Amino acid sequence: MTDLATIQIVLIAATVAVIGGVTYATFEDILTGIPTKKEQVKVERKRKGGSHGR
Repeated sequence: MTDLATIQIVLIAATVAVIGGVTYATFEDILTGIPTKKEQVKVERKRKGGSHGR
């Protein structure tokens, strides 16, 4: 039973962390629009790097 309880606690903690991260990112985008542009550039660089890797 303790194993199931531990697994549930871990899953709940992970869910809370994901929701908190999304909420924080959303508020950060609302407060400052500049980081979103930087993130888009990083994503584009990763995509280009992936295409070169292939």
